[in-house]
This record gives sequence, C-alpha cells and structure tokens, in this order.
Amino acid sequence: MTPLAALGNRYLVAGAAGALAPLGLAPFGYWPATLVAMALLARLLYRHRQQSYRLSFCYGAGLYLVGASWVYVSIVNFGTLPAALAALATIAFALFVALFFALPLALLRQMPRTPLSFIAAFTALWLLGEWLRSWLLTGFPWLYAGYSLTDSLVASYAAIGGVYLLSALLAAAAAALALWGELRRPQRWAGLAASALVVLTGLGLDRVQWTQAVGSPISVALLQPDVDQAQKWSASQRSAILGALEQRSEPLWGHQIVVWPEAAVPAVAQSVPTFLARIDRRARAANTALITGIPNYQAATGRYYNSVLALGNASGLYNKTQLVPFAEIIPLQSLLGPLLAIFELPMESMSHGDRHQPLLQVGEWQLATAICYEVVYPDLVARQAADAQLLLTVSNDAWFNHTIAPHQHLQMAQLRARESAKAMIRATNNGVSALIDHRGRLLATAPQYQAASLTGWLQPRTGSTWYSRTGSLPWVVTALLICVILLWRQRRSVRH
Repeated sequence: MTPLAALGNRYLVAGAAGALAPLGLAPFGYWPATLVAMALLARLLYRHRQQSYRLSFCYGAGLYLVGASWVYVSIVNFGTLPAALAALATIAFALFVALFFALPLALLRQMPRTPLSFIAAFTALWLLGEWLRSWLLTGFPWLYAGYSLTDSLVASYAAIGGVYLLSALLAAAAAALALWGELRRPQRWAGLAASALVVLTGLGLDRVQWTQAVGSPISVALLQPDVDQAQKWSASQRSAILGALEQRSEPLWGHQIVVWPEAAVPAVAQSVPTFLARIDRRARAANTALITGIPNYQAATGRYYNSVLALGNASGLYNKTQLVPFAEIIPLQSLLGPLLAIFELPMESMSHGDRHQPLLQVGEWQLATAICYEVVYPDLVARQAADAQLLLTVSNDAWFNHTIAPHQHLQMAQLRARESAKAMIRATNNGVSALIDHRGRLLATAPQYQAASLTGWLQPRTGSTWYSRTGSLPWVVTALLICVILLWRQRRSVRH
C-alpha cells in the first residue's frame, strides 16, 4: 500500500468511526458503539499525532453528518431549497461544526508521548471540546458522547459532573481500550481496578438522595396538538388552531398543571388578548395552572421573544435566552448572512431573554423553564433548576419530522432531570411529549405524530445536586489543569 493510500485509509476510518458513534445515542441506544468509535479515534490519534487535527475533523464530520442528518429534513421540508442544495447546506453545516470539534484534540500532538499521558490528555481534551461546543458561536451542544450512558450503571455521576463527566469517563475508557497493548501489565491491572471502582462508586451514588420530596405529587396534563408546521402560522388557520386548543383542553381542566407546547398559540400574546383572557378565566375556574408557549412582543423595545406564559392558578413569563443558531439567530451575521440569503434559508428575528429571570410560580411551587433547544444546554438548565421544585421544557419538534432528532432531544431532557435530580414535564407539538422522574426515567410518553394528551403525577422536590450548584466549572478547570501540567512536562522533557 502506498503512503498516500494509507493516509487516505486513516481518514476514512476516522470518518467511519464518527459515523458509528451516534448508534450509542437515542433512539438506538447501543452505547458500546460510541465507546468503540471513540477508541478507534484514540488509536488513530496516538499513532498519527501529526495528523491530529485532520483525523479529528474527519471523525467530527462523520459524527455530525450521521447524527445531525435531520438538518437536511428540516431544510428541505420547511425551507425553499431544492433537495440538492439542501444536501449541500447540510454537509456545509456538518463540516462547519466539525472544524470546532477538532480544535481541542489537535493539541494532542503537543502532549507527552507515554500511554498514560495520552489517556489523560485525550480525556481532558474531550471534555474541553464538548464544553467549547456548548458556547462558541452560541453553541451546538448536540451529540455529546455522555448521552450514550443515560441508562447505564454510571449515569448517577451526572448529579456530580453532568453529561461532561459522563463523556470524560467514556473518553478515558476508550483511550485505555485503544492503548491496551501499549500499557504494561501493572497498568492494565490498575485500569481494570479503576473501571471496577468507577462502576461500584456509580452504584453507590445511585443510592444518594440529592433532593428530597416535598408536599404531595402534582397532577399534570400535557396537550400535544400535532399542528401541521406548514399551516401553523397561516392567518387563515389561526382561529381553527385556537379552537382546537380549547376543545382538546376541556377534559384536562382540573389537573393542577396543564401544559401546551412551544408556540402553541400561533400569534404574539398582544394580538390575542380576548383568547388569553378567556383561557385564563377557564383555568382559574378549574383551579388549574395553564402554561403555554407563545410568542411575545415588547412594544417599548420593538423586540420579539419566544416565550412561555403562565395563566390561571399560576403566574410568570419566561423569555427564551438561548436561541437556535441559523434559525432564530445567525452567528457572525455580517459574514454568514449573505451566504444564507443565497441558500434562501428561512430565518426568524428573535431576541434573547434576560439571563436571570424569575421562575414560573404554580401555587407554592416554582418551575425552571427551558424552551425547546435550551434543554440541550446543561449549565443553563442546572442554574435554573437549583431553586425550582419541578422542571419544564416545551418544544416544537415538528421541524425534525420523522427523524432521529426528537428521540435525541428527549434523551437530553432525561439527562437534565438526572443532573438536577428533579422531575421534568416535557410538552411538544407532535412528540415526544413525556413525564420524566427525578432519575431521568420516562414515566409516560405520548405517541408521536398525532394529537394526544398525556396525564400523570410528578413529585416536587427541593434541594440541589452538586452539578446544579457548581455546573461544569470544576470539571473544566480540572481538565485545563491536566492539559497545562502535561504541556509543561512535555516542554520540560524536550529541554532536557
């Protein structure tokens, strides 16, 4: 085999490994697939350090082309592009994210060349990479490796370090697996002992009661209206949609909380005051808290918000703080705006809500709210969850159509509940609507792609986990320190 062919094969293997990784996530759930994919990448990076960035880029490209393939469906179904240009836009998006995926792992070429140092560096850089992708250019915190461990024996670590710690544990295991042949026998035994200790500690953490039940369980009802996205914002359909919301909610009044999904009311709140006043009266008469997604316009500033409004036996308004890149907001608009105009991608003009907003009040309970895409941001949800007794997320996953994205989205909501040790209400337009307990387990789900309602009971809880109090900061600082120490050791060894 020629050197050029061997080089090409390396990149193909890296890309194939990235494409394999999503099989460990929802809806597939084959977590060893993610472990094997990461181990393949670790092996390639260990043997070919000078190509660290390019190999990592190929892995990232495979990861996002497969795991975020739903971007194509969103563009081709709800944009104006023909299929060929939609495919091109999807590929461009995947490659764009892959550029940032590869950045931290490129530092491996500067690290010490011993197996143990590589394992430490790979683990630390993987954690830093996921953290970087949670905020750079507004962030795209999707397809994190740790989600493959949502239902595993070590999922309890989420209460300490969130999905970042789960990803780090998986990265360490993958790197050790990749370098098993390079490790000395005592190091192998130490690795096996460490793995056993991690699992046993995880089982112990699973018994820790981070939060405490307070009061009685609350009766909750979710309405899943299944409104066609193509008709949702049509003025001619507004009356029919509002009428259906009222009619389908009639059997639900009397539950302590009734939730409509993101933008369930297809008009800004200020344009439908009569409808909202009528619903408010109906909810109060039933002693029910109604929470609905609805656009909101503030005349004083001329800004539009994607919001959640509480009516009836509840109060509060929450404006979405973390907007969807390339949908609600354009990163680097001066640079990318003209390009997106060429592709004719539909763009909304929304504003960021304040970072610190009061929690929604439902009787004596407070709800931490995340609208759609916000629930994929671990630190954002953790920060709001600390003082809440229940978690709430509303979404409109109709944009994803029949793809794997709604299941990925649900899995991330499950882990947010596990990270905060508090139950979560998840109401969506067409699925997957769900009631999730404080351990991230699905108590009930509504069928996808049809109008439905879902009822059940959730237990309010008080207190907070370590992760709710600290967020990712301790783990990011630890990973940075590991990298600094390893870089210092490498420079010192070169000098001597």
